[in-house]
Amino acid sequence: MKKALLSIALSAFVFSLIAGTGLSADSPLTVSQALAKKNDRKSYYINGYIVGEYRDYSNNKHFYNIAPPFDGTSAYLILLKSMKSI
Repeated sequence: MKKALLSIALSAFVFSLIAGTGLSADSPLTVSQALAKKNDRKSYYINGYIVGEYRDYSNNKHFYNIAPPFDGTSAYLILLKSMKSI
């Protein structure tokens, strides 16, 4: 039992080192961590794949650009790494 608890604690510690703080490109957040921030209006570095950019909202519809180049003036659509094989 003690070995299992030690293993869990060690795994949590190692994951916290790997996951990053998001404050630099060398230490990006995962997409899940970024979503947990709940729009705190700060900028973070995130590790993921850009698959589009939010463009506009009109007539109760959302519009997205899904082909580059993206102008970078709006929110990006980011793919989770775990979903890249879909």
